[in-house]
Amino acid sequence: MRKYFYCLLLTAWVLSFFNKVTAQTAIPETYLIKTDTAAEIQLERKYWRVWDDSATNTKFEVVSSPVFANRFRQFDTAQQFDFSVKTYWFKFKIKNTLQKDIEIGIAAEASEADIYYPDSSKQWKHLETGWNRNKLSRDGYKYLNTVSIVLNPNQEISIFIRRHNLFRYIIPQKISVYLIKASFEKKFDLKNTFTGKSSFEIIVNAFLLGLIVITCIFNLTFYRAIKEKEYLNFSLFLMFFALNTVFGFFSDLFFGVQGYASFI
Repeated sequence: MRKYFYCLLLTAWVLSFFNKVTAQTAIPETYLIKTDTAAEIQLERKYWRVWDDSATNTKFEVVSSPVFANRFRQFDTAQQFDFSVKTYWFKFKIKNTLQKDIEIGIAAEASEADIYYPDSSKQWKHLETGWNRNKLSRDGYKYLNTVSIVLNPNQEISIFIRRHNLFRYIIPQKISVYLIKASFEKKFDLKNTFTGKSSFEIIVNAFLLGLIVITCIFNLTFYRAIKEKEYLNFSLFLMFFALNTVFGFFSDLFFGVQGYASFI
């Protein structure tokens, strides 16, 4: 009887140890932000976990549930890629150890990206971005396909990222987190979050647009005078080129959310 008791006790100990190891594997280490001068932070594999969503439409409420945690795994470079899977979920924990607020940016790096994180009231917030989503419906820095999250001093949060691609997707070796002040402020005007373009770029584009309009009118005048179709064709080319540059008309038509290229 005593032998059975010891065997049972040993089995329970082995199972508890196995469960502890599995739980530690499913929960990544928390990355600590100790400086705000680095433009980009690359999270090594030990700081994040990934799950292959072959169904492509698994809800966040399911993925974030405690019973689902063990399905996330640490990425293994030796593992072969399954190119039939086009949707992956990533999760990691990050903490601001500085004594001031910092703004971090997470890029889409996919056709569609959904980012979930808890706000100060512990309520989950959902941000959307991605190349295949309409610019007006994207959150954060729309033209950069990047969302931003503000971390308070000593605040630690968990972040879930759903990345879906229309084509084959290769899991990255690292996950990049950008520090907005150090990276984007050097190249972009942060106040202009709609365009994500610097003031210099806006001035140059306005000058080039004016030059194109003058050239278009000049060629139309020549066509009216000598009736040579080359001038008309060139004027039409310049006109549509200007429309596409200013409004992104043809980019949205062929590569937008409901663009024709999405169905090819």
